[in-house]
Amino acid sequence: MIKRILTILILILPALAFPQRIENVKAGQEGKKIIIYYDLTGAQQGEKFYISVYCSTDGGNYFGNALRRVEGDVGDNITAGYNKRIIWDVFAGLGKVNW
Repeated sequence: MIKRILTILILILPALAFPQRIENVKAGQEGKKIIIYYDLTGAQQGEKFYISVYCSTDGGNYFGNALRRVEGDVGDNITAGYNKRIIWDVFAGLGKVNW
């Protein structure tokens, strides 16, 4: 199933300065969930971010709304660091999946 997820995009808002980066993005499957790991680097101490996750099933031509059934290092008040983790409950978020 993980091979069928063509693109996962992590978007940082707001980006008031451009030195912060999302790096080392990795995704894997654990049961019926997708686990996304990433590093958020280049931020100033205490700086907080809003992290959203988007998915495309058509090679990146269309990204719908931000995924809803996600938990972990996602949403408001995310600080910089390494090995950030997002858990996406695919079937709860999308219902039936047609790849």
